[in-house]
Amino acid sequence: MQVGKANGVMRKILSDLADHTVTHFSYEERLFKQYAYPDAAAHQSAHASLVTQIRELQKQLEGGAPISIKTFSFLTKWLTGHIMKDDQKYSQFLRAKGIQ
Repeated sequence: MQVGKANGVMRKILSDLADHTVTHFSYEERLFKQYAYPDAAAHQSAHASLVTQIRELQKQLEGGAPISIKTFSFLTKWLTGHIMKDDQKYSQFLRAKGIQ
């Protein structure tokens, strides 16, 4: 941000994140269905919400909006919170089903 390259860097980060989330979330959601994960609907809703928010951020950047610390903070908080809390729940569920 200090050298004026934040938007370009963030475009790349958001693009990579969007690609990764689609692939990763699809994999998780297949497992949810296959093993009848009871909290699947809420987890899928969280996934959809993040994808929507990423796309909105991408649109804003493409429209020339400056990136902010709030954006970095949001992404960091969402991803770490989701991975450390929500993903741990389904991980425990799948491990109990014998899935590593």
